[in-house]
Parts: sequence; structure tokens; C-alpha cells
Amino acid sequence: MMGKKLIKVFTVSLFLGFNFLVNSSAKAETVLERIESGGLLRIGINNNEIPFSYRDSNGELQGICLDLVNLIKNELRDTLNRNIITTHLFNSNLSNRFQIVQDGIVDLECGANSIREIKDFEVSFSEPFFSTGIQFLAVRDKANQLRNNTAIEDVRIGVLANTTTEEYVKQRFPEAQISLFRGISGSNLGVRAVENERIDVFADDGILLLGAATSLNMSLSRDFILLPETPLTCERYGLILPKNDPDWKALIDRVITSSEEREIVGDWFAVADRFINNRSDCEIYD
Repeated sequence: MMGKKLIKVFTVSLFLGFNFLVNSSAKAETVLERIESGGLLRIGINNNEIPFSYRDSNGELQGICLDLVNLIKNELRDTLNRNIITTHLFNSNLSNRFQIVQDGIVDLECGANSIREIKDFEVSFSEPFFSTGIQFLAVRDKANQLRNNTAIEDVRIGVLANTTTEEYVKQRFPEAQISLFRGISGSNLGVRAVENERIDVFADDGILLLGAATSLNMSLSRDFILLPETPLTCERYGLILPKNDPDWKALIDRVITSSEEREIVGDWFAVADRFINNRSDCEIYD
């Protein structure tokens, strides 16, 4: 008799515990609910991606992502009727950007993130806020040789590891000699490798090549060139967001598609247009 009572108590306890777990999961706090209660917006930013985020000569963080964060804070104040929104910035990089969003360490990550299906992480993307495409940075004097007289298997291509560019280059040019560059200084090291003729070209999205060359005081007008003039691919950048939080995504998308955001991005498009012919199929505003 006592054994039956114990089994019954255990069964009821197990059932109640299961219900508690289910209800706790169902009532998980959304990003907007957490910001409304605490007033804290947590952002992941890679501070070495000109023009999206970078340190100026005074060590101050600048770039498109910082401007977007300010627009998001304004939208949060209006939506939540809250005067003060505090921002906490976390360092992100190519290796941790999806993980810190999935784990709830940050509410979003802003950077050069191509919108695509991410199979290994529970994340989503905002609407696109910038478009560019893969190109090659080469020494200008060597450009014609690369265009006309070099077999692809003889070309030494540098590329950042863990990027869509790496995937593309390996698939498109399987016979080329590919060198991977890693870490927060990977882009600068790749560009320097072109300058020092340790590789023939460095592959990346055109806007990032422009940014890296600018940070190293290199002249694309005089010494270097981007090949081809029209990017090989269409890369639309979006903010990385938590999956299954539609209200948070809706707020971010309102900011992304606002006229204020278009003004911010428009200035950088004007700079890029001098060196890159935009693809007609790569518009971010239809």
C-alpha cells in the first residue's frame, strides 16, 4: 500500500515538474519585455570592420552600426514609452557572432553579416541594411597580367576564414592556391600580403576591401584596383537576431527600412560607387 502511494506521489510530482518546465519555456521573456523592465539594450559589434564599426584616431567607436544603434534606441524609447535606454556593447567576431545571439548574451549583432540560412545556430536576420559583393584586391600593375595571362591554378588567393567568401572562393576556384587569414586583423594582414606580393589577390566583399585599404592608408585610385568592377556575388547584410521573437524583429525592421537609415547608408554607397559598379540585382530597397 505504501509502495503504491509513493509511486502516485512520484508520478504527480513528475507531472507537475514537467508542466513547470513547459510553462517556463512558454513564458520565456522576449527581448522587448526584458528591455522594458530593465532598460538595457545589448549589442554585439565587431570593432574592426570599416565602415560598419571601427576605432577612429582617438580610439572612439564609429561607423554605420553605431548610427543604427542610435536609431534603434530612439525607436525603443517611442515604442516602450521609456526615456532612458542604456547600451552595453560586446565584442563580436567571425567566430562568435552567431553564438552570442543564440545564447542570449546580446539582443542583436551588427556587422558584415550576409543574410543566408544558418543551419548550426538558432538565429535569424533583419531586413537587409547594406548590399555589396565579392571582389579581389590586386596591385594595379599586376591587374592586366591576372586578367589575361594567368591560369587560375597559379593564382594565390587570400581570404578570411569562416566567411561566405571562403565558401565561394573554394567552390568557384578549386584549383587556386588559397591562403586563409584569421583573427581580428585578418583583413589587414590579407591586404598587406597583396602589397608585399605574398599573394596575388585578396578576396572579400568590396566594401570591406575599401575599408581595409583605407585603414592602411593605401590608395585604390593610384596603387590598387578591385576586380572585377562589378562584384561576382550579391551580398545583402542584415543584423543577426534571436530566432522566434517576431516583435523584436518587427521593431528592428522598422528601423532598417526607415528614411533615417537610408540617409546613413547612402553616404557610404556614394563613396563605394567610385570603385564598385553596383549589381542591378542587388538592391536593398525595392
